[in-house]
Amino acid sequence: MNIPLHPVKRATKASNRYCGPAILSILTGLDTAETARLLRHVGGRSRIRGTYTGEMEKALSKLGYSMTTFACYAHQSARQRPTLSQWSRANQGRGQTTYIMSVGHHWAVVQGRRYACGIIGTIVPVKSSPKWRARVKQVWMIRRMDDAPTDPAAVIPPSL
Repeated sequence: MNIPLHPVKRATKASNRYCGPAILSILTGLDTAETARLLRHVGGRSRIRGTYTGEMEKALSKLGYSMTTFACYAHQSARQRPTLSQWSRANQGRGQTTYIMSVGHHWAVVQGRRYACGIIGTIVPVKSSPKWRARVKQVWMIRRMDDAPTDPAAVIPPSL
């Protein structure tokens, strides 16, 4: 099933500006303040300035998505890892499959030939990505689960 992508939503200056909450915003349409609150809840942290894979996986699960490892280049030296450009060309035939990737010490979403991340805040062609030449460390396939909540905001814990 095709997952609709949304521009990063930052309603106020208090909204989180880091890439982890931005990725969740891109997938759900929620404000980054809400997604950061969810990440703080699942990670047991007081603030989000970076995100671990496990935290992203837990947050995505609560929002009704599964995160499955698709490719891992972490065991290779940086020079041996493919760039986003190389990876994109090699995986063009995958259509509308949605991926989250760790590229250039940054989270990004790639769907077909579309790219989105917290830096640009909107959906652009992969070729217009600011991480076009950055090295890919790991790639996860994202799928919407059948029992996903109809209102993702309902799973966000209240402010503390």
